[in-house]
Amino acid sequence: MARSTLPEDTGIRLVQCPRWGVCDEGTAALGAVALTTVHRFQRMAAPRAAAHHRPSGQHVEVQGVPWDEAHANLRPTQGERVQTALALGSWVLLWGNFGPRTQATAAARVAQVVARPQARPRLLTDGWQASTAAWLPVGGGVDRPRRRGQVGRQPKPQLVAPQALLSAQVVKVRHTAGQVVEVSRRVLVGSPRRFGQQWSQRPLGTTIQTALLERW
Repeated sequence: MARSTLPEDTGIRLVQCPRWGVCDEGTAALGAVALTTVHRFQRMAAPRAAAHHRPSGQHVEVQGVPWDEAHANLRPTQGERVQTALALGSWVLLWGNFGPRTQATAAARVAQVVARPQARPRLLTDGWQASTAAWLPVGGGVDRPRRRGQVGRQPKPQLVAPQALLSAQVVKVRHTAGQVVEVSRRVLVGSPRRFGQQWSQRPLGTTIQTALLERW
């Protein structure tokens, strides 16, 4: 509200409306302000919200972390991806980014997901291969196997997943019209039995899915 002549309740409404999915034009109509005022409040609120989220989103108690990418249109000829990672149970947004689907953005998301929870979370990903490929370089460890015998070359170090890590993947197959015709689920890291036992102990259902994040 610094250097603003609007009433305080109007400024709060301008910030709250996007949280419930109200478009910019609808926010301007509800607040009885110009569209440029809505954009100005968004530009001011975004860095303040990010500064508040960095210290408050640490050591989060997490039951599972689904992450997904949603397509967003910037202009009629341009499109980007809104990438999010949500903490199930506490519903804390662990990571949010807007940009292209690259290996660098996948690695940044994995780094945030590893750093913020109290313990290793159970990961639920989609079929994007960059998400699974980024996990070992960022969240994995280095295994240095011993050489067998007295001769031969020393084995090269390998990246391995931590023993406490459990990760599963949901892959959706669509036809040309975009409708989902098949859904396959598989456990990537950890045994399927151990993953099922850990997942069933939490009130999140018995099916491996990312519908909670997609609905959010």
